[in-house]
Amino acid sequence: MRRIFAIHEYELRRDTDSQEFESVLKNTFLSKELDMPGLESRHLLKGYKGKRKSKYSVLWIFKSQEALEELFGIEEKPKRGPVNFVNFEDNILSKFLDRPADKIVFTDYWELASRGLPSSSSSFSSRQKRNKVVERLRKSAT
Repeated sequence: MRRIFAIHEYELRRDTDSQEFESVLKNTFLSKELDMPGLESRHLLKGYKGKRKSKYSVLWIFKSQEALEELFGIEEKPKRGPVNFVNFEDNILSKFLDRPADKIVFTDYWELASRGLPSSSSSFSSRQKRNKVVERLRKSAT
C-alpha cells in the first residue's frame, strides 16, 4: 500500500492576523482534535522561499489511498470528511481563509519512493527530538 501525501494550500483573507492564524492552527494541530483513522501525521507549513513564500499549506500523510477515500470519498464522489474535520473547516479554518474551506486548492500525491535519513545533529532519538519540538511549539503558541 502506498501512502498518500495530501497538500492543502491556504490563502488567507487580507485582514487576517497571521500570528493569530498560526497560533490557532498550531494549537489545533498539536491536539488530538484532528486525529482520524488512517492519518499518520499532519504538518502546518509556511513557505520561506519560492512561489508560495509566506503562504501556508498543510501536509496530511495518510497510510493508504483506501484510508483517505474511506474518510473523504473518491474524486468522482467526494465526501466532506469525518465530523471533526468538517468542524475544523467550518468553525476554525473558515475564519481565516479567503474562500470556503471546502474550496481550497489541494493535491493528493501517491508516495512512489521514500527513504528516511538518520539525523547526525544530536544523540537524542527521533521520538525525543519530536517531543522537544512539540513542547517548544506548545510554549510558543501560548
